Amino acid sequence: MLVDPPMKNGDTVTVKLSSSEEIIGKFVNEDDKQIHLSKPMTAIIHENGMGLMPYVMTVSPETTIKFNKQLVIVTEKTAKPIADEYVKNTSSLAI
Repeated sequence: MLVDPPMKNGDTVTVKLSSSEEIIGKFVNEDDKQIHLSKPMTAIIHENGMGLMPYVMTVSPETTIKFNKQLVIVTEKTAKPIADEYVKNTSSLAI
């Protein structure tokens, strides 16, 4: 049986909430009650396919958001193509 290595600070992860929202962000840390993500984005569908938009639009994009684990269904590392797009959208460097 394959066992995924634990998530570490800086990993791009996907969190699926009980509300069906899918959040992509940089893993910061977690405890028994919360998972902390920086620069959280939500996946959206538009005419050109999938896109990303800020999960919370009224706070600084650099804010670390704390998600209640009771509302989290799944937490996994994000698939590489999506993670690459996330980094492109959240990086302050021009790529």
